[in-house]
Amino acid sequence: MFYILQIVDAHVDAHLKEFDLNPKLQVRIEPMMENSLQFGRTRGMALIFKF
Repeated sequence: MFYILQIVDAHVDAHLKEFDLNPKLQVRIEPMMENSLQFGRTRGMALIFKF
């Protein structure tokens, strides 16, 4: 089973080697606070993607 996972990983890695990554792509994690009538004030984390 481990051998098959290594083959799949190598195959995916080979295809992504020449993948053109946009330099404007950004990913970040920010704290978030939201007011809701149903739940009141909630806190959490937001994952923000910018293209």
